[in-house]
Amino acid sequence: MFNNYYLKFGLDLYLPKGEKVADQNVDFQSIYKKSSKSAFWGNADAYYILGVLHFIGADMPVNLEEAFRCFEKAMNKKHSTAAYNVFRCYLNGLGCKQDANNARAALMKAAELGSSSAYLTLGNYYYKSNAALNIAEDKQLALKYYKLGAEKYDAACKENYAIMLENGIGTTVNLREALKVYHDTASGFAKNKIGMWYCNGKEVAKDAKKAVYYFERAVEYGNADGMINLGYMYLWGVLPKDEDKIVNLWCDAALNGSKTNITELIESNINGDNIQPATFEKMVKVAEYYLKYGNNESVDQAWNLLMFANIHDCVSAVNLLGVYYNYFNNGVKDYKQAFDYYKEAADSGCVEAYANLGDYYMSSPFADKDVQKALQWYLKAAENGDAYSMNKLGCYYLSGQYVAQDMHQAFYWLKQAADKDYKPAFYNLARMYEHGDGTTKDINSALYYYNKGVEQNDAGCAYAAGCLYFHGEGVAKDYSKALQYFQISACYNGGAKAYYGIALCYCYGNKELRNFEKALVNCNNALQQDANFTPALKLKNDLTDNQDNLKPASDLKSIFGDVAGNVIGEVFGNVLSAVLTSGRDD
Repeated sequence: MFNNYYLKFGLDLYLPKGEKVADQNVDFQSIYKKSSKSAFWGNADAYYILGVLHFIGADMPVNLEEAFRCFEKAMNKKHSTAAYNVFRCYLNGLGCKQDANNARAALMKAAELGSSSAYLTLGNYYYKSNAALNIAEDKQLALKYYKLGAEKYDAACKENYAIMLENGIGTTVNLREALKVYHDTASGFAKNKIGMWYCNGKEVAKDAKKAVYYFERAVEYGNADGMINLGYMYLWGVLPKDEDKIVNLWCDAALNGSKTNITELIESNINGDNIQPATFEKMVKVAEYYLKYGNNESVDQAWNLLMFANIHDCVSAVNLLGVYYNYFNNGVKDYKQAFDYYKEAADSGCVEAYANLGDYYMSSPFADKDVQKALQWYLKAAENGDAYSMNKLGCYYLSGQYVAQDMHQAFYWLKQAADKDYKPAFYNLARMYEHGDGTTKDINSALYYYNKGVEQNDAGCAYAAGCLYFHGEGVAKDYSKALQYFQISACYNGGAKAYYGIALCYCYGNKELRNFEKALVNCNNALQQDANFTPALKLKNDLTDNQDNLKPASDLKSIFGDVAGNVIGEVFGNVLSAVLTSGRDD
């Protein structure tokens, strides 16, 4: 178990023998021991691997300072990837003070040592400039670094190098060389480019069959533009015309991030008579994607797609039209129209519409609000497999809100929802296992569901798991594991309590872990999150008042009173009420 939050900072992270840092089956302890022995003798690869392990917190607490130190040692021994990671650390202030000059120097060092990631980064910086690192725009230098990266078989460098050759950026136009580079590049972008050239007769003779071949290769790589273009091949009769395949491809393109107006393509070219029901369902998924993540323009596209699918009797489109009128509709909610669509979809057996009717009756702004009807619809949805409704019922029975409190019913429905991998159910179900509410007390099962939540970035689950290891409740007391979980909770926006848990671990930990300076830093972090968080304030005062005369670890509890024993178990006490009022999260 480790914290993959830090992967977002763009470091190059790999392990020996090709293992992936995200693979939970990797024996990190064995790798750590072997690397520690090799590092003792000055092995650059070993220092790099140790840096990776400290950085991601693989079976150990995250230690960015130690990770940076290891990367720096490896860089000084001419390890190119470590040098690139030193650059990322200086750039983001990870384990060291943020420093643009040192970041630039490390980036140049990484390039000097042959890092393809450094070549790509420098190419990007010189292409558009980078004020933070004082790098001015220089297309010729951009071309140079992309070419160096291309020679190291970096796909992104190859793509950018070919684009510059094709368009004469930083050099003269060289279509033949560009085509050669595209051919040598294993990416969907490159394959789609070649397909376009064969389609348009650019530098090669027009050849529709070869265009189709390369568009198909682009689709295999998941390239959205390739999907659009292959759809056109079916539309134009290069391949046997097939509306169902066309719409499938264009919908896949939308779900893979295409900026093309898919709605306009479909409305302009497809009548819909030969489209299979499963394809209409995919069209509805595109509309849902637009509603969740799009802007006003894409919301309008979603409405048009839904109306197109609705005309062709797609029930899930009817339900999503209800969602549209309930939450979007150009900012003017129309609850009555939403209700009509929900009811129509529900009458046709749409399970999600059952749940939406439950929400409608539970929170309707009109006189027809009816808690009993809401519960009936939630029950009908839950009995038909809707995890959202299962979780709703579980929370209601757990809190006694709207129904008589019933721990066994609460456990039953939360377990049903969690077993469908429904994230909001993990925390409450784990708590029930932890305390034996509605089921037999089972700390292993509690940890299992807390970890399921951690895998889905749930700060509360990470914090609660940390509490178990901190107190040794049903598991061996382990401050290092507790620290790992608290750090993860903090990274997932766990708030003041997460930083407070980190501070306590640095106070109570064994000799290797104990660090009162870090404890004080994390008390301050907690107070930055919540200036009125009393436990952190008290701990900070105790640390400050006793910093020149701190007692041994065995006496720490007498300094901090019962803070460690009580507060950690209580800080998430309001989670249930928060869950009950939270919106739909599926």
